[in-house]
Amino acid sequence: MTDDRTMPEARHMLTLKQILRRVPVGRSTLMRMEADGRFPRGVMLTGNRKAWFEDEVANWQDKQPRAGRGN
Repeated sequence: MTDDRTMPEARHMLTLKQILRRVPVGRSTLMRMEADGRFPRGVMLTGNRKAWFEDEVANWQDKQPRAGRGN
């Protein structure tokens, strides 16, 4: 018997180091933003390892206001 259902595509995850290369803030600021709900929540993979879903981070980046002259 063949299962015709397709598996959903896996979501890519980013480490803290990868996040900090993409978002120009320091570690403490990023953690504070996450705690305040201003940045996507990460997922604890182990007791010491946390990762963020790349699509959630990209979506957050797209929603950030654009700076303009005189703003």
